[in-house]
Amino acid sequence: MAFSVDYEEAIRHYEKALLIDPEFSMARFMIYYSFANQRKYEQAESQLAMLEAARSRMTVWENRQVTISRAGLEGRLIEALHILRDLLPKCPKLPNPTYLQGVYEIYVNRPGDAVKSLEGIRVDWSPAGGARAWPSGYLAQAYHLVGDFEGQLRTAKERGAHFPDVLTFMVTRRWPYQPWDASTRWTR
Repeated sequence: MAFSVDYEEAIRHYEKALLIDPEFSMARFMIYYSFANQRKYEQAESQLAMLEAARSRMTVWENRQVTISRAGLEGRLIEALHILRDLLPKCPKLPNPTYLQGVYEIYVNRPGDAVKSLEGIRVDWSPAGGARAWPSGYLAQAYHLVGDFEGQLRTAKERGAHFPDVLTFMVTRRWPYQPWDASTRWTR
């Protein structure tokens, strides 16, 4: 899917899915994330409001995802992290809460915790696009933030071999000890 590469194309696909099944909440979540990732917060807010209105039809995970998304959109990152940590024992087989926990741990400057969270995620090596590489990219970032440049480089080499077009891994392999910024997480 075009998610993380071509957000506009991804949104069109998710909107088609919603035409087929208007109650398909994951498509709505992906539209929300597409707007939020582009910092288009008014459009993200609109999608989140629709998700909030549909909570009675959602799973426990989806309901919590709405709460986490609302907290994140409003800048209540510690609250979102606490919700995620509370949720993990209830959804032990879902990789997404663990991934999001690692991301929020980075956001609230707990990179050591992020390394622990993200190291345990099983990576799907299938060629399904850059989004599958995101946990590995955040793991490389967390290693960098704790000063473990060897861990950062190891992650970039091992996982970058499976995701050669992900900018995080290209930058890390080329300049492993350089300062990190948000642009290094993105795919080309």
